[in-house]
Amino acid sequence: MNKTIKACALTFLLICVNVGIFLLTDELTTSFWISYSFFMLAAIANIFVFTLGNLGEKVIFNAPYYITSFFYLIVESVIAALFGGSDNPKAAFAVQLLIFAIYVIAFVVIFTTNNATKAQQEKRGRDIQNFKFIQNKFKAVIEKLDYSDASREIIRHAYDSVASGQVKSDASVFDIEQRMLDYIDMLDTAVEEKNAEKISTVCAELERLAADRKLKLSAKPQF
Repeated sequence: MNKTIKACALTFLLICVNVGIFLLTDELTTSFWISYSFFMLAAIANIFVFTLGNLGEKVIFNAPYYITSFFYLIVESVIAALFGGSDNPKAAFAVQLLIFAIYVIAFVVIFTTNNATKAQQEKRGRDIQNFKFIQNKFKAVIEKLDYSDASREIIRHAYDSVASGQVKSDASVFDIEQRMLDYIDMLDTAVEEKNAEKISTVCAELERLAADRKLKLSAKPQF
């Protein structure tokens, strides 16, 4: 069901509910209009969330946006029914304003938590992608070597040192990772030139960088 059809269906349902409300209401008191206004606010909020909200994303307490909004609508419907015929409009307003405020706070908390979670997931995705790129680039160099090549074992040992590091990255090691990429480029050139001495020197540097990266990442608390 696309957004337009969904919005039309929910709006039609709300119109039917409105017709029922006015048919069943004998006296349009101040308390009624207060309760009706808060009910409509809850209903419109639900139409908005159900129509435009991302219903598939789970957030804090495993509760999507629409569950929070629907729960608010149920609570507001009950309170509106109770206070709609009340002789105390101030109480009707105060109680429903409090419920609305709780809903807004809950929605903001959920929205903020969800955004923070998405940001962390995106960052982790970038970090993993960056480290995977380093590994794949290193593998491409190894694949250029014949199995009988004497330098293969040295390069493979350097690759194992790099690949055994944490996949999760961090800003503190971005400079090390960039230098790794530079040295992998140098290693690629050395392999093409069949320069064994340069291969040995570059691999030793890559192992040192891998050790530095592990040390820096292990020194940071993992959450």
